[in-house]
Amino acid sequence: RSMAGRVDRSILRITPGKEITAVISQHGVRMCDHAIHKDGRIFIVCLTGELLVANPDGSDLRSITTRWKGKPERLSDLTFDFNGNLYVTDFTGYSGNPTAGVYRASPDCRSVEQLMPNLTTPNGIAFTPDETSLWVSCSLANEIFHLTLHENRKSVQKAAVLYRLSGPAGGDGIRVD
Repeated sequence: RSMAGRVDRSILRITPGKEITAVISQHGVRMCDHAIHKDGRIFIVCLTGELLVANPDGSDLRSITTRWKGKPERLSDLTFDFNGNLYVTDFTGYSGNPTAGVYRASPDCRSVEQLMPNLTTPNGIAFTPDETSLWVSCSLANEIFHLTLHENRKSVQKAAVLYRLSGPAGGDGIRVD
Protein backbone atom coordinates (compact mmCIF):
# COMPACT_ATOMS: atom_id res chain seq x y z
CA ARG A 1 0.00 0.00 0.00
CA SER A 2 1.08 3.54 -0.55
CA MET A 3 -0.12 6.91 0.67
CA ALA A 4 -1.09 9.89 -1.45
CA GLY A 5 -1.41 13.58 -0.70
CA ARG A 6 -4.26 15.53 0.82
CA VAL A 7 -7.45 16.03 -1.11
CA ASP A 8 -10.37 17.81 0.51
CA ARG A 9 -8.77 17.47 3.99
CA SER A 10 -8.23 13.75 3.58
CA ILE A 11 -5.25 11.45 3.37
CA LEU A 12 -5.81 8.76 0.80
CA ARG A 13 -4.42 5.28 0.35
CA ILE A 14 -3.84 4.08 -3.19
CA THR A 15 -3.32 0.36 -3.58
CA PRO A 16 -1.20 -1.22 -6.35
CA GLY A 17 -4.55 -2.12 -7.96
CA LYS A 18 -5.37 1.64 -8.04
CA GLU A 19 -8.12 1.39 -5.42
CA ILE A 20 -8.43 4.70 -3.57
CA THR A 21 -9.77 4.95 -0.02
CA ALA A 22 -9.74 7.73 2.55
CA VAL A 23 -7.61 6.74 5.53
CA ILE A 24 -8.01 9.99 7.46
CA SER A 25 -10.56 12.79 7.02
CA GLN A 26 -10.23 15.70 9.40
CA HIS A 27 -12.21 18.91 9.08
CA GLY A 28 -11.41 22.14 10.89
CA VAL A 29 -7.65 21.80 10.41
CA ARG A 30 -5.45 22.69 7.46
CA MET A 31 -3.40 19.57 6.79
CA CYS A 32 -0.19 20.58 5.13
CA ASP A 33 1.90 17.41 4.86
CA HIS A 34 2.24 13.93 6.26
CA ALA A 35 4.95 11.31 6.72
CA ILE A 36 4.92 7.68 7.71
CA HIS A 37 7.06 6.73 10.71
CA LYS A 38 9.13 3.55 10.47
CA ASP A 39 6.60 1.87 12.81
CA GLY A 40 3.80 2.65 10.32
CA ARG A 41 2.10 5.49 12.20
CA ILE A 42 0.97 8.45 10.11
CA PHE A 43 2.10 11.89 11.31
CA ILE A 44 0.34 14.97 9.94
CA VAL A 45 1.38 18.62 10.28
CA CYS A 46 -1.24 21.34 10.01
CA LEU A 47 -0.84 25.05 9.29
CA THR A 48 -3.57 25.56 11.89
CA GLY A 49 -1.00 24.40 14.47
CA GLU A 50 -1.85 20.77 15.06
CA LEU A 51 0.54 17.83 14.96
CA LEU A 52 -1.62 14.75 14.50
CA VAL A 53 -0.72 11.06 14.66
CA ALA A 54 -2.76 8.01 13.72
CA ASN A 55 -2.33 4.27 13.43
CA PRO A 56 -1.49 2.93 9.94
CA ASP A 57 -5.19 2.26 9.26
CA GLY A 58 -6.13 5.83 10.27
CA SER A 59 -7.63 4.85 13.64
CA ASP A 60 -6.83 6.50 16.97
CA LEU A 61 -6.21 9.94 15.46
CA ARG A 62 -4.91 12.20 18.21
CA SER A 63 -3.07 15.47 18.70
CA ILE A 64 0.47 15.77 20.03
CA THR A 65 0.61 18.95 22.07
CA THR A 66 4.23 18.98 23.30
CA ARG A 67 5.95 22.25 22.36
CA TRP A 68 9.17 24.18 23.03
CA LYS A 69 8.23 27.58 24.55
CA GLY A 70 4.96 27.57 22.60
CA LYS A 71 6.68 26.70 19.32
CA PRO A 72 6.16 25.51 16.67
CA GLU A 73 2.95 27.44 15.92
CA ARG A 74 2.17 26.73 12.24
CA LEU A 75 3.60 23.38 11.23
CA SER A 76 4.38 23.06 7.54
CA ASP A 77 6.54 20.02 6.79
CA LEU A 78 8.11 17.08 8.58
CA THR A 79 10.66 14.32 8.28
CA PHE A 80 12.10 11.56 10.46
CA ASP A 81 15.67 10.45 11.05
CA PHE A 82 16.57 6.75 11.17
CA ASN A 83 16.17 6.75 14.99
CA GLY A 84 12.56 7.93 14.72
CA ASN A 85 13.13 11.53 15.85
CA LEU A 86 10.68 13.94 14.22
CA TYR A 87 11.80 17.22 12.61
CA VAL A 88 9.22 19.91 11.75
CA THR A 89 9.23 23.39 10.26
CA ASP A 90 7.30 26.32 11.75
CA PHE A 91 5.86 28.44 8.93
CA THR A 92 5.95 31.84 10.68
CA GLY A 93 7.97 35.03 10.46
CA TYR A 94 8.64 37.41 7.59
CA SER A 95 11.55 39.36 6.17
CA GLY A 96 12.83 41.64 8.89
CA ASN A 97 11.23 39.45 11.60
CA PRO A 98 12.59 35.90 11.27
CA THR A 99 10.77 34.28 14.20
CA ALA A 100 10.38 30.75 12.88
CA GLY A 101 12.58 27.72 13.10
CA VAL A 102 13.11 24.00 12.83
CA TYR A 103 12.20 21.78 15.79
CA ARG A 104 13.17 18.25 16.78
CA ALA A 105 10.86 15.95 18.76
CA SER A 106 11.95 12.77 20.47
CA PRO A 107 10.60 9.46 19.08
CA ASP A 108 7.87 9.40 21.75
CA CYS A 109 7.14 13.13 21.08
CA ARG A 110 7.35 13.89 24.80
CA SER A 111 10.14 16.42 24.36
CA VAL A 112 10.72 19.10 21.73
CA GLU A 113 13.87 21.13 21.18
CA GLN A 114 14.59 24.06 18.93
CA LEU A 115 17.11 22.94 16.33
CA MET A 116 17.47 26.12 14.23
CA PRO A 117 16.00 29.52 15.22
CA ASN A 118 15.57 32.82 13.36
CA LEU A 119 14.28 31.60 10.02
CA THR A 120 11.69 33.21 7.75
CA THR A 121 8.79 30.89 6.88
CA PRO A 122 10.65 27.57 6.75
CA ASN A 123 8.58 25.20 4.70
CA GLY A 124 10.08 22.05 3.17
CA ILE A 125 12.50 19.86 5.12
CA ALA A 126 14.46 16.76 4.14
CA PHE A 127 17.56 14.90 5.24
CA THR A 128 20.53 14.27 3.02
CA PRO A 129 20.79 10.52 2.27
CA ASP A 130 23.46 10.04 4.97
CA GLU A 131 21.38 12.05 7.52
CA THR A 132 24.30 14.32 8.43
CA SER A 133 22.48 17.42 7.16
CA LEU A 134 19.04 18.86 6.53
CA TRP A 135 17.77 20.86 3.57
CA VAL A 136 15.22 23.52 4.57
CA SER A 137 13.36 25.77 2.14
CA CYS A 138 12.32 29.18 3.47
CA SER A 139 9.49 30.30 1.21
CA LEU A 140 9.18 34.05 1.76
CA ALA A 141 12.96 34.48 2.04
CA ASN A 142 13.44 32.65 -1.30
CA GLU A 143 16.27 30.66 0.27
CA ILE A 144 17.25 27.04 0.67
CA PHE A 145 19.39 26.32 3.72
CA HIS A 146 21.82 23.49 4.25
CA LEU A 147 22.05 22.66 7.97
CA THR A 148 25.01 20.48 8.93
CA LEU A 149 24.11 18.68 12.15
CA HIS A 150 26.27 17.51 15.01
CA GLU A 151 26.59 13.72 15.21
CA ASN A 152 23.72 13.40 17.72
CA ARG A 153 21.44 15.43 15.36
CA LYS A 154 20.30 17.57 18.33
CA SER A 155 21.98 20.78 17.20
CA VAL A 156 23.27 22.54 14.11
CA GLN A 157 27.01 22.63 13.55
CA LYS A 158 26.89 24.91 10.50
CA ALA A 159 24.10 26.70 8.64
CA ALA A 160 24.47 28.11 5.16
CA VAL A 161 22.18 29.51 2.49
CA LEU A 162 23.09 27.42 -0.54
CA TYR A 163 20.46 28.70 -2.97
CA ARG A 164 18.75 32.03 -3.41
CA LEU A 165 15.72 31.71 -5.61
CA SER A 166 14.19 34.41 -7.77
CA GLY A 167 10.55 35.27 -8.16
CA PRO A 168 7.73 36.23 -5.81
CA ALA A 169 7.75 33.05 -3.69
CA GLY A 170 10.45 30.59 -2.77
CA GLY A 171 10.63 26.86 -2.35
CA ASP A 172 7.94 24.70 -0.90
CA GLY A 173 8.29 21.01 -0.04
CA ILE A 174 11.59 19.15 -0.43
CA ARG A 175 12.27 15.46 -1.01
CA VAL A 176 15.69 13.84 -1.42
CA ASP A 177 16.35 10.41 -2.84
